[in-house]
Amino acid sequence: MNSKENEKLKLKIFNGISYLSDSYGVNWPIDQDALIFTYLSCITGGKIFIAGVPGLGKTTLAQATASVTWAIPYEIEQAATLKCTPELTDSIINGRVHFGKLVNKGEEEAVWSITALIPGAKIVDEINRTSAGKQNIIMQPIENGYWQVLNNVLPESEYIRTPFLAAINYDDSGTSSITPPLADRFNLLVELKSAAGLTNLINKSKELKERICDHDLTERIYNVINDPSTNAEYKREEIKKLSEEFARNEKRKDFVLNREDRTKIRKCLDEIIADEDAELFIPFLDSQLTYNIYSGTEGRGELFENSKDPGARTTSSNDNHYLKYMTSHLKNNIGNRAFLSGTEDYVKALAFLDGKKTYGIEELKLVLPYALAHRIKWKEEITNRYIDERNDIKNYDKLNITIFTAKQELEQFIKEEFEPNKEHLKNIQSILYGADTEKLEDYIRTKHLDHPYYTYLLHKIKGSQNCLYEKLMKIKKQLEEEN
Repeated sequence: MNSKENEKLKLKIFNGISYLSDSYGVNWPIDQDALIFTYLSCITGGKIFIAGVPGLGKTTLAQATASVTWAIPYEIEQAATLKCTPELTDSIINGRVHFGKLVNKGEEEAVWSITALIPGAKIVDEINRTSAGKQNIIMQPIENGYWQVLNNVLPESEYIRTPFLAAINYDDSGTSSITPPLADRFNLLVELKSAAGLTNLINKSKELKERICDHDLTERIYNVINDPSTNAEYKREEIKKLSEEFARNEKRKDFVLNREDRTKIRKCLDEIIADEDAELFIPFLDSQLTYNIYSGTEGRGELFENSKDPGARTTSSNDNHYLKYMTSHLKNNIGNRAFLSGTEDYVKALAFLDGKKTYGIEELKLVLPYALAHRIKWKEEITNRYIDERNDIKNYDKLNITIFTAKQELEQFIKEEFEPNKEHLKNIQSILYGADTEKLEDYIRTKHLDHPYYTYLLHKIKGSQNCLYEKLMKIKKQLEEEN
C-alpha cells in the first residue's frame, strides 16, 4: 500500500473515532480512552472489558463502534448483542439443533444464533450478570473464534481474529465474579464514567439514525438470516455483500470501514515491529509479572505458600532489598499469553496511526495500564498510597483505582528500574544471542546485579542445565555428528 493510500486509510479511522465521539458526547479523557481502545479492539481482533455503573451507555457505545468498524447496521448490532443473564444457555449463544429435521430425518442441522451468524465484532452485555458456569459457555467462541452446535461448527472467516466487546458492571447484588480463565482471555479493561453520552445520544438521535442506521438493509439482512432454504455459509456471504453496500453508502463511506480497509489495516500492523527499547523492556517487565522471586516459580502455584494472608509474601533479611521493586507490590503473578500477545496489536495500532514503523515505550505506556487493570492484584498498602494521590486530582478525570495504580506503578518502574538497567540489558541481550550461559552468569555476578530480573535469568540457567529437553537435544546433536 502506497503512502497516499495509507494516509487515506488513517483519515477514515480518525473520522470514525471523531464521529463516535461527537455522536455520543464522549468528552472526558477517561471516556475517550475507552472509545479509542474499543475502536482498536474492533480493528485488531482484541477482547475488551468496558466497565462502569449501569446506564452509562457502555453497550450502546460498543454497538455503534462495531457498526462503524465492521459495516453492520446499528439495528443488527443491537439484535446480535449477547445479553448475559442467569438464564443464559448454549442455544442462546451458539444456536440450536433443527428439531424437526432431527426427529423426522435424523439430521443434526444447526439453526445458528444471530450472534454467531453476523460477521465481525461480538458484543456481550453485562457479562458479569451470569454465573461462573455460564461464563464457561462463552469461552469457546472467545478462545477459538468458532461457534458450535453438536457436531456443526461455524468459524469466523475474516483476516483478523474475532473482536469481543464486553460491558461489565461494577459489583452489585446481581453480579458474579468474572472467572480467572475468562478474564485472562480479555486483553484490556477500560472505564466509562460519564453519562453525557446518553444525553447527547438522545439529542442527536436523528443524526445517528441517518448515519449508521439503515432500515432497508436491516430488513434485507433479516430476510437472509430467516431464509430456511439456505445454509450458514451462504447466509454469511450474503450478509457480507450487504455489509459492503452499507460501507460504501455516500452518507457514511468517509468513516465506515469496509472489508478491504480492515485487511489493509491488518497488513500494515503486521509490518510494525518493536524498537530496541521495547525489545529490552517487554521481557524485563514480563519477568516481574510472571515470576515469583521468593519461591522461584512461575505462575500462581506457590505464591501464597506459608502465609495466612493471601496477599502476603514471605521474605527474609537477605531479600528485603527486593521490597523496593515493583514485583514486591503484587499479590499475584499473571500468565503472559494473552497479556503479551494481546497488547502488542494495540501498541502497533497506535504506532500505525502516528505514522511510525516501530513501536516503543511511549506506546507501551499508553496500553499497559489497561492490560494490567483486570489481571494484577496490588497490595493494599500500594493502592492506599495512590488513592490519596488520585483524589488530589481536582476534576472529574479520576480513573478507577486499579487502572490509576497500574499507570503510576508503570511510570515508576520505567524510571527507577528499567532506565538504570538499560545498558546492562543490552549487554545481556547480546550474550543471550550467543547462547553462552556461563558468560551470562559471570556477567551478572561480576557486575553485582541484584534486580529480580537477573535472579530470574539465573534460575532459568540453573533449570536448563538439568532439564529433559536439554538432554534430548544433546543426544540429537550426537546423532547428527555421527551421521
